Amino acid sequence: MKKTLILLLTLAFLPILGKSIGAYKTGDELYVWAVSGLNLREKPAQEAAKLSNIPYGSKVKVIGTSLKQIAFQVNEFTGFTIKGFWVEIQFGNQRGFVFDGFLSKISPPTKEEKYMEFEYFKRVFTQKSTSTTPPKGTMTIPNTYEYHLYTNGLSGDSYQFEGGVTSGITIPVTLMSLEEVYLLAKLLYKEDTGVYKNDYKASPLSIIITSKDELNQIEIVKKGTYYTVTFSVAD
Repeated sequence: MKKTLILLLTLAFLPILGKSIGAYKTGDELYVWAVSGLNLREKPAQEAAKLSNIPYGSKVKVIGTSLKQIAFQVNEFTGFTIKGFWVEIQFGNQRGFVFDGFLSKISPPTKEEKYMEFEYFKRVFTQKSTSTTPPKGTMTIPNTYEYHLYTNGLSGDSYQFEGGVTSGITIPVTLMSLEEVYLLAKLLYKEDTGVYKNDYKASPLSIIITSKDELNQIEIVKKGTYYTVTFSVAD
């Protein structure tokens, strides 16, 4: 991951470019995507004193950047890490440092929006069109198909078929990073914290998360300028 620092007039206008969540700068507000909360630390280091834990979904404000970037990463599973940097933020009346790999400019799903991806997207994005007519050749149970398109290019569909349910989302790479897509897929579709099989391939890029009983699966694939997320459940 690389971050590019552009000095404009003073350090107060210093933007940061990062792989995990794209570009952000001093004054921007970001949301916490870490389910267990994000530790606010006194200094930009994991061993630094913990000031507090910022709850999932909270909004924080970027208050400081530095020419000397301090990298950090979290190992999610073999072969895949969430990489990022420490950033100085303000939360309420507290100031400190957090890992930006679990921050996003987009609000995360609420507990009530789990498996309700279109309700979530409707809340955080602008919907452009919808349809209940399945494409030709799609084997769906009648009256279960729905398709949604949003003004930012994100789209998705969902339907039931004999033997299960499937949902698919297409996300422009300019809208979300792989790390954000991965976290979103888990938040929307991962049923519990139990044993899952995780597979990562760098080329072609894909992540597959399969439940222990193999009845549900999340697949993330990069196709050109889009990420696709497919969630399937077998009866």
